[in-house]
Amino acid sequence: MKKIKSSFFKLLSVALIGVLLAGCQSGGNAVKGDGKSSGSDDFPKKNIKFIVPSSAGGGFDTSSRQLQPFLQEALGTNLVVENHDGGGTAIGTRMLKNSQADGYSIMMQGTPHLHFSYLTAGDVGYKLNDFVPIGALTYDPGVIRVRRDAKWKDLKELIEYAKTQPPGTISASVSFRTSNNFLALKQLEKATGVEFNIIPYGGGNESRLALLSGEVDLTHAGAFNSINMADETRVIGIQQPSNDWPNVTDNAKTINEQLGIEIPDNSSTYGLFTLRKVKEDYPDRYQKLVEAFKQAVENPDYIAKLKETGEYEKVRYIGPEEYEEMVNSLEKELKEVEHFFKQ
Repeated sequence: MKKIKSSFFKLLSVALIGVLLAGCQSGGNAVKGDGKSSGSDDFPKKNIKFIVPSSAGGGFDTSSRQLQPFLQEALGTNLVVENHDGGGTAIGTRMLKNSQADGYSIMMQGTPHLHFSYLTAGDVGYKLNDFVPIGALTYDPGVIRVRRDAKWKDLKELIEYAKTQPPGTISASVSFRTSNNFLALKQLEKATGVEFNIIPYGGGNESRLALLSGEVDLTHAGAFNSINMADETRVIGIQQPSNDWPNVTDNAKTINEQLGIEIPDNSSTYGLFTLRKVKEDYPDRYQKLVEAFKQAVENPDYIAKLKETGEYEKVRYIGPEEYEEMVNSLEKELKEVEHFFKQ
């Protein structure tokens, strides 16, 4: 009888130790009281929604689809691209805001596009702090393009001509009123005294088509976002301290150099965003997105593809922490010029 009891307690002790060890091993996958995983899981287990807050063919859309296959490979799942244009990117951005905060929805957005969408349109249903960067992808310097057959050889000639004409004679297309391109032209107007007829077309593709069709005289766009129209157009000014991209900008002089003025640099940065709650509630899932994004951007095949189209120089990977600092700092700067965007 004593031997039976002794064996029973030995077995019980082994069982208890096994339970305790199993509990320790599963600590990395423990579930918090709110039902959300505090550790790693099999994410992603299904397709991820890839929101593009503009129409097909624009800069956001092109950059997203160029990255898509390589990000899919890094994540091991499909990315379903959804275009939700309208509201100066506010409609698509609101789609992300209203999605479930589980890591299965991401968005390609731009800065300052994201800022303008809520700084200039009243209550759009979200604020900057609702989102967190996964990382930045591109840096695109602002340029002014005209058609190849335009009568002005450079921006200086165009401005001199505009000064002899009634206000609004020179028409200009931009993607959105809430864009860095619109801001750039307003700054140029203020510095030169010229008044353009600035027309927002609701997307980069539509804006560029307006120039090609002759609806407008010029467009302000990103050098790389507008590279697909390089054969039919030429760059007559770049809004940067120096032209570090001569091969894709017709070696144009800077705007300040040509006109003897001082207007701020102009550019846009594209990046990947998700909901801040994903980082807070599913930190491991967020980290997987961050690592997969970096892996995709550094994929040799992705780099080779962009080199084929002459777009590789636009790639400028920035990690999420540094990019978030840039995003927050830019918000403060843009609040000082938001009056340009009021109707």
